[in-house]
Amino acid sequence: MDTREKLDALLSEMPDESPKVLDASIETTRKLLYQFRGRIIDFSKNELPYPPGGHPQSIPKSEHDEVCDRIVHLQRKRIHLSDAFERVAQQLSRKPWKPVSARTIERIWQNRKKSKT
Repeated sequence: MDTREKLDALLSEMPDESPKVLDASIETTRKLLYQFRGRIIDFSKNELPYPPGGHPQSIPKSEHDEVCDRIVHLQRKRIHLSDAFERVAQQLSRKPWKPVSARTIERIWQNRKKSKT
């Protein structure tokens, strides 16, 4: 059933249940929910991993190579490394809701060797 129309057609072909059967089905479903509750809580405590901590990255790892390329390009123009960090940060901070600091760019630059290995 990949469309809602197919589901509607299937359900319209099925016979309607009597009110007693519907009430029994609803009651059974409610009881099952209470039985599953404890198992779901145990499962979530023991099996599901915790979300990773920390602030979300402002620049995804897929864009780190591009950031390093921009810095290399500026270095070839004989721009000091700290100024290159500032310029790249300004270029990437064009979006007001997602500012990027020069320190973030510096961290990406410092980790470039680690990510290559």
